Amino acid sequence: MEIILPSGGIFMEEARRQQIALFRFQVIAPLLSVDPGGGRIKSAMEDLASQTWDIPFSSRTTLSRKIIEQWFYAYRRYGLQALYPAVRDDYGHSRAIPDEVAHSIEEMLRARPNLTARVVLDELVAQNLIQPDEIKPATFYRFRKAMGLDKRSPQSKTDRRAFTFDHPNDCWQFDTLYGPQLASPDGSRLPTYLYAILDDATRLICHAQFYPLHRLGQLQDCLKQALLKRGVPKKLYVDNAQLFCSRPLLLSCAELGIQLIHSKPYTPQGRGKVERWFRTVRLQFLSRLDPEALTDLLHLNHLLNAWIEGQYHLAIHRTLGEAPLDKWIRLADSVRPLPAYIDLDRLFFHKTTRLVKKDGTFQLKRKAFDAGVFFIDEKIDVLYDPNDLRRVWVSSPSHPEEVVVYPLDASANRHLPRAQPIEPPSSSYDFKSLDDLRRHMNPDDDPPLCPQTR
Repeated sequence: MEIILPSGGIFMEEARRQQIALFRFQVIAPLLSVDPGGGRIKSAMEDLASQTWDIPFSSRTTLSRKIIEQWFYAYRRYGLQALYPAVRDDYGHSRAIPDEVAHSIEEMLRARPNLTARVVLDELVAQNLIQPDEIKPATFYRFRKAMGLDKRSPQSKTDRRAFTFDHPNDCWQFDTLYGPQLASPDGSRLPTYLYAILDDATRLICHAQFYPLHRLGQLQDCLKQALLKRGVPKKLYVDNAQLFCSRPLLLSCAELGIQLIHSKPYTPQGRGKVERWFRTVRLQFLSRLDPEALTDLLHLNHLLNAWIEGQYHLAIHRTLGEAPLDKWIRLADSVRPLPAYIDLDRLFFHKTTRLVKKDGTFQLKRKAFDAGVFFIDEKIDVLYDPNDLRRVWVSSPSHPEEVVVYPLDASANRHLPRAQPIEPPSSSYDFKSLDDLRRHMNPDDDPPLCPQTR
């Protein structure tokens, strides 16, 4: 199947260029942790070139070692921006299969590989994703083959072997667990979610915290806290949940040089260490809690932190033969600290656009913000921390420099003086005499003589 970008002028959409750059980073990410020398990097590149890939906006499924080598050294020298594709001028054709439709087909085939073309296409029509006969069965089969989804092999035993990394921050495992429900003032129960990051080599908990929501902002906050505490890992091992497959998470990892690895669907065995830790949490921590005695989420997290730092980190780990904290300290020389030039707060900002209303305000997360009179009727870019909306940063094409704005305080605005509008210059002139008119028409002429001098 030939896949061509849709029309959009000579400039590729930034989102598409970013998607290609992130794909290239995922290809070369395993090379970042390979020790140089002995031809090991070259051998790893050849292994990557022998694999099949789901290449964005392309029907090809393979990559040459030469192109992988170019991406790798470009990233090492110039960072993520070097992986963005150059702007081309040959766009303007429609896709054979749109992105949304292709994604739906892939999801159906991965869940049920034996579906026929007619069943899949009928389902897409029922979901109003395509029109009847818009996609031919032959196009579907070419797509299925290009994506590597046409292999039907009998069930066989899977080779799963226990593994461990040698040094701290070689690999972090990141997962979530449903926590206890907290009582609210109105008598209802509020759910909680435990986010936890475990270091594979030492079993140390880089950060763990209960959150009230199961969303991207909470995931990013947990990762941010772990980076501040324990430095930067080489790999981040997560599952295939939608939350962990988000583009902002991959973009943050690419900026920090972290290889983001997703386990195969329905195979939690690869994340066995963090799953085993969750079992320890249930048996040794949650089982001892009295849900009725928990006052709020802050109280719950204080108890969790006390248990981790005062008991789990100090207890002898049966597999390691020593305490997680002791092993971390013993091998901590290999830990890569957070680079000084990285603004971690800004790295995890979310970005959106808003239209400023006539009163100079805009809405974000059900909260009104006061942008001021300079942005009235303008479409602005908004940068914000989803976990801290005490202030946000805005800019627009007419005001490219970012401005900090705060939530609307309508009561305070009542006491502020209003900016006076600038009146346009008057186009009329009040001539009180004929001499005034002459001076206006000929300002360089000498004034007329008074009657006494004639």
